[in-house]
Amino acid sequence: MTGSLITKKTIATALRELLKKESFEKVTVRDIMRHCHMRRQTFYNYFKDKYELVSWIYYEEAIENIQDYMNYENTAMIIERIFTYLYENQNFYIKVLEFTSQNSLSDYLLEQTKLLIRHWIDELDDNGDLSLTNDFADFLSDFYSYAIVGVAIKCLNDSCPEKPKIIAKRIVRLLDQAFQSAQDRSKHQRRD
Repeated sequence: MTGSLITKKTIATALRELLKKESFEKVTVRDIMRHCHMRRQTFYNYFKDKYELVSWIYYEEAIENIQDYMNYENTAMIIERIFTYLYENQNFYIKVLEFTSQNSLSDYLLEQTKLLIRHWIDELDDNGDLSLTNDFADFLSDFYSYAIVGVAIKCLNDSCPEKPKIIAKRIVRLLDQAFQSAQDRSKHQRRD
């Protein structure tokens, strides 16, 4: 791990720890840097502001929990990984949900789940299991991504009353049914 990555992770950890006690809006860059015993200028060597820091955290966690696994772990496992991660880091995400900006959590989750769902559709299509137009594949990606993000945010706001594994299984079952239906429709259209 490079020195700059270690520094970024240290700054991110400080923000996470501060959010255990304060709201996101109340935490300042000065607070973050005092907490990790670094000069304030060091923060600005890596991030424009605390919002960019949060975006960086989203990106790093998306890579660690989604993108790194897309090519060798099935989508069901990745969806479970996402919900487990959000559950385990619920305090942080509840705090950052309080603010909305162009780099909000919902926007970032939406972007990542669209990539994940589209990857799943493309895999099924490559295997010959689906025959979808690009427009319809995009529609399915959008539709199910919004559904997954909505469930994730509701889960965070409601203190995740069900275990992440149960939520993930339900989502995967619905996706399987939707893709099976699309596959059946595609086969039926080919016969006509």
